[in-house]
Amino acid sequence: MKNSNVRAVPARELYSGRAFALASQTADSVGADLYVLSAGMGFIRQDTPVRPYNLSVARNTDDCILSRSSAGRFTASEWWAALHDLPRARPLAKLLSGRPKAMLVLAATRPYIEMVEDELASLTAAQVARLRIVGPTRANALPEVLQASVMPYDDRLNDAEIGLQGTRFDFAARALSHFVRLVCRDDSIQSPQDHAKRVRLSLSRRKAPDRLDRKRLDTAALQSHIRAFKKGGESKTSALVMLRRDLGYACEQKRFFRAWEAQ
Repeated sequence: MKNSNVRAVPARELYSGRAFALASQTADSVGADLYVLSAGMGFIRQDTPVRPYNLSVARNTDDCILSRSSAGRFTASEWWAALHDLPRARPLAKLLSGRPKAMLVLAATRPYIEMVEDELASLTAAQVARLRIVGPTRANALPEVLQASVMPYDDRLNDAEIGLQGTRFDFAARALSHFVRLVCRDDSIQSPQDHAKRVRLSLSRRKAPDRLDRKRLDTAALQSHIRAFKKGGESKTSALVMLRRDLGYACEQKRFFRAWEAQ
């Protein structure tokens, strides 16, 4: 929840981690506006003042809002509707209507796509034609009207030649960066089918690295590694990279940072 005792800061200063940093860098590189899909604040510009909060629509996380209601569980799309008083207010449709020559590239993990998919499915055909979705790897999990908008990214994005290796947590942001590189010089917006064809062609020359079987650390082991990293003078960001890349462990960024701060 929001903390009313802490001053508000621009959203870009509140969100940390590689995914948001990469999305911000990508937007800056082409002079595009960056918006945030927030489980706590809704659809906001990156310069919108916000106070720190702890809410998510990702299930099986401590911050998931979907199971906090005394009236029982609700869906992510129902939460989004409550945030924006839908259908009266439709922020994504409003953005597309206000910028009739712009393309909206939505980079998000599956839980956040689920949060907004009802609104996306209600867009006009002309608006959907200017929508691209990067992040989900299964287009058929979305409403049929949105499936052509999903760009066909997969694990080949981790090919070292592309230079965008990462984890599943930042996959959507990495796909966003790659997609913007592909289309940023275009004079006009091509069709979703043409964009998907260009993504497939770009990835056709790449190979997905062999997947590592990363083991998850229990709390005691994680704390032990963090103590060692701190003793060695590592920052929390570099320590997480070392834990994953060099030691081969799986650890969610939010879990690692909380454990780091608790030490």
